[in-house]
Amino acid sequence: MSDFRRMYLPYCLRELSKNKWLILNRDYAHIGTFQKSNLDGFAINLKISDKNKAKLSINENFDSDIYLYDDKTNPLLSEVNMANYMNKLKILAKMEIL
Repeated sequence: MSDFRRMYLPYCLRELSKNKWLILNRDYAHIGTFQKSNLDGFAINLKISDKNKAKLSINENFDSDIYLYDDKTNPLLSEVNMANYMNKLKILAKMEIL
């Protein structure tokens, strides 16, 4: 069984090309779906600065994928994890779509 977070909230930002991003859920599908193929049509144009990439990523070594959390920092595991995740969503919410 799945939960709302797993399907409807961002887990990973995948850069397809410069400023072209997919927002993926925990199952690496487009948000709100189980669709894992033909995702290019769901990409958005978004400029993410290196500073914001560092704030969003759970690790310092990101290439084309930015992970907002992992199994240890899952927002459902603790209030601290949830607060950290919500702070990342605040950063994303303020970003301008190009």
